[in-house]
Amino acid sequence: MADAKRILITGASGFTGPYMARVLKQPGVKIIGVSNNKSSIDDTFDEAYATDLTNKAAVEDLVAGAAPTHVVHLAGISFVGHEDLNQFYSVNVVGTENLLMALCESKSEIANVLISSSANVYGVPSQEGGITEAEELRPINHYAISKLASEFVARKFMDKLHITIARPFNYIGYGQNQSFVIPKIVQAFASGESTLELGSLDVSRDFTYVGDTVRAYSSLLYSDDCIGGAFNVCSGFAVSLLEVIDIMRQISGETLEVVTNPLFVRKHEIKSLHGANDKIRSYTGWEPKTTIEATLREMYKCYVLNL
Repeated sequence: MADAKRILITGASGFTGPYMARVLKQPGVKIIGVSNNKSSIDDTFDEAYATDLTNKAAVEDLVAGAAPTHVVHLAGISFVGHEDLNQFYSVNVVGTENLLMALCESKSEIANVLISSSANVYGVPSQEGGITEAEELRPINHYAISKLASEFVARKFMDKLHITIARPFNYIGYGQNQSFVIPKIVQAFASGESTLELGSLDVSRDFTYVGDTVRAYSSLLYSDDCIGGAFNVCSGFAVSLLEVIDIMRQISGETLEVVTNPLFVRKHEIKSLHGANDKIRSYTGWEPKTTIEATLREMYKCYVLNL
């Protein structure tokens, strides 16, 4: 079919990749996944490639073979506490450079490219209320700095490619790595643990269900009006970890004790962070549909069933 879409998703074997593939999968659309390990890409994808995005020649071969019409760039080091500082920059920045350069040099006609950045690029909010896209960008850790650098790399190619930048706030769901706090909490309740050690408990974050997040990405990918812009993807309000723990106690009926371990407390921790989603709503009509309670309930059920 001449008009068939071929959507390349980087980071296909990560937390978000399979959710992204499922929301984009429809007749006339081929979903192509790329990861460092081809065998880790599930059968949601129609085609799979193993490619190291930090290898320029390998990325050129990938793009030539995949011949995408659309690209969703999810690959990257996403855990703020990742210990290898160099990987933040080699994967998040150089990997993005290699991909966009290969797309520019490709013979395929690329419609739209979606770059997944992060709300961490905003750093500490300068004022009360939901952070808008007009907020000054003041990243405070290497993860955030690398994500902002990847945005600048993307902007370098905007005269050659139709690029849209998504800035997701925290999003959660079943399948997320246990190094992240919400799955760690839910898993502890599902396992019937008596005690759980965490870092700061008085922090609040903007949590969105991963299914809502990938719907937002899809709306941005297919919107020509969004090309060249940056868009928050968020629920629009903050929920504290203490509230999450209370909800999990109600869902599970467990009385798990949660204690603060000073070793888990991050330096320069931002106490409260939530975004404003007015811009993406006005441009695409997207809005989150799943409550934090429903998300936690689904995660808990999945963990219990898979123990």
